Amino acid sequence: MRQRLQTISDKQSALTKERVQAALDYAQVVQELQTHHVSLHEAEIMLIEAKSDHAALTAKNASVNNLLSAKRAEIEHFCRLTEEAQKNAKKILEVCKKLVNCGIPEVTDFLQALPADQTSEQLEGEIESERAKLELLHEENDRGVVKEFEARQKKIDGLKEKVEAYKAGMQDFNGRIEGLRTQWEPKLDRLVGKISASFGENMRGIGCAGEVGVAKEEDFESWSIKILVKFRESEPLTPLDSHRQSGGERAVSTIFYLMSLQSLTRSPFRVVDEINQGMDPRNERLVHKRMVTIACGETPSTQSNATSFNSTSTRTLNGNHEDEEEEDDDDEEGAVITNGVNGHVDDEGDNDDDEGGGSQYFLITPKLLPDLTYKRGMQVLCIASGEYMPEKTEGVDFRRCVDVGRAIAVR
Repeated sequence: MRQRLQTISDKQSALTKERVQAALDYAQVVQELQTHHVSLHEAEIMLIEAKSDHAALTAKNASVNNLLSAKRAEIEHFCRLTEEAQKNAKKILEVCKKLVNCGIPEVTDFLQALPADQTSEQLEGEIESERAKLELLHEENDRGVVKEFEARQKKIDGLKEKVEAYKAGMQDFNGRIEGLRTQWEPKLDRLVGKISASFGENMRGIGCAGEVGVAKEEDFESWSIKILVKFRESEPLTPLDSHRQSGGERAVSTIFYLMSLQSLTRSPFRVVDEINQGMDPRNERLVHKRMVTIACGETPSTQSNATSFNSTSTRTLNGNHEDEEEEDDDDEEGAVITNGVNGHVDDEGDNDDDEGGGSQYFLITPKLLPDLTYKRGMQVLCIASGEYMPEKTEGVDFRRCVDVGRAIAVR
């Protein structure tokens, strides 16, 4: 029994030792846990501090980057300024070289008087000193200058108001001008169109071409009639002037233009004095034939009889015949008048009689070519006058002279 109790007592002692050892181990573990817990708190605090430091450093890094970018931009800007300054310096250097070599004594003396080691600051100081001197010189006149400036400013303001008023008036005038222009310009175009149609018909009658228009410029005073003609098939229509056409061509064009103008006027008779002077025989025949054709009613219905002639007259001097080319005074002219049919021409240039006829034409000329075109309704009168005519003209019989001439021609 004792042995058993001793065994139990030993076991109890062993268990007690184990419990004590376990309690000691537990206490040690708890102590270590406390230590680790403290370390954890310290680590968390350090983490918070590290995050704060990281954010601050990140912001500082961004600020440094921005500052770096700004400095780089400034460097680029200053580089450009440096390049521009170098260019300007080169230009100024060239100007200085020209001033040095200009040969003007005053400029040369001034440049030589400048100190060689003078800096830009010193030069600016001298400039300011000279400005101060100028201000002192003109200080007494400052009040007068201000008053003059104010007076001129008032005058400028008044002139500006007048300019604005003039502009408004000009706009009103332009509007009224445009309104009036829309009234008369179409009428003018129609009128010139009728003249152009008549002129073109006359030119086509001699195998040529022509038209009349209005040369419209910005200034109404510069408006003019523009006449275009073509005398050769291979040429375009060109303006009538003294450079492109010959004298005979200009004369033909002028005559046909005047005839076209006459189609728009009302007159019982028309007198044409020496219209064939200066023409070559070809053009004279063409014009004469066209005038005869128009006068005797062989024109289209669009041609006005006011441009036709039913009477022709010829002038001779001192009893000479048609080949006389000398000209005499107006009181020594002769004329032959035929009976014309007086037609009525309305305001638009249309004749009441479409069969021809109309105003009488008197063509006064010192000569006529032989074998011209003549038609019924025409008559040739030769009026003999001059200092070589006999005082008594009762015995002068021109009809008998013509008959004798014809008889001689037949033989």
